[in-house]
Amino acid sequence: MPRSSRLRLWTLLRDAESLRQGRPACDNLCEDHRKIEVYLDRLLAALQDPRPEGIPGIRSIVDEIQRLRAIHFEKEENLFYPKLRTALPELLDQMDGQHELIREVEMHVTGMLADPPQHPDPRWLHELRLVGIEFHDHIQHHIVDEEDHLFRLAEDQLTAEEQAALERGMVAVEERMASNCKFDLSKKIGKIPPPPKQRSGDGWFLSRRSAPRSS
Repeated sequence: MPRSSRLRLWTLLRDAESLRQGRPACDNLCEDHRKIEVYLDRLLAALQDPRPEGIPGIRSIVDEIQRLRAIHFEKEENLFYPKLRTALPELLDQMDGQHELIREVEMHVTGMLADPPQHPDPRWLHELRLVGIEFHDHIQHHIVDEEDHLFRLAEDQLTAEEQAALERGMVAVEERMASNCKFDLSKKIGKIPPPPKQRSGDGWFLSRRSAPRSS
């Protein structure tokens, strides 16, 4: 069995075990991660050799990642993180920093895709590839950090009742944001910001679900 398949199987078994352990808030966030990862895989495939005719497809993938990311961050920043911040202040500060960096890179890639050149040249396409890969990497790195560190510690900090209450709040966030007609991602795309200072380039954040990739 390929390493990537073994890692995915491990993830599925781990998630199934978590369901039996009664950690519904962490499970809800893990489910978000799995949904986001579907589109991260599609984004990475689309960026391997970007062509002008593929830009609309890349934009569609990034839009869906942005939509899922916004809902996920809303749950974490307004419900999950505040509940744990007193017990885990340093780790939560680290998670906040990762959120900020993801938003920064997201703004750059969505800005490029919102206003591409009429005839994208190889240099622009290469920049899109680099920024898009960086966007993928930062999100994947954050997912791994949360599942390997934060969620495991949260299990010790939160009672079953607190987990259940948080999960109910997360479901309410999903319903509110899904039904909110004003939640229009296209309105959030403004002027293209300068490239982020931190750039992973073609350096990959390896995760439990992915085998090493060639650039």
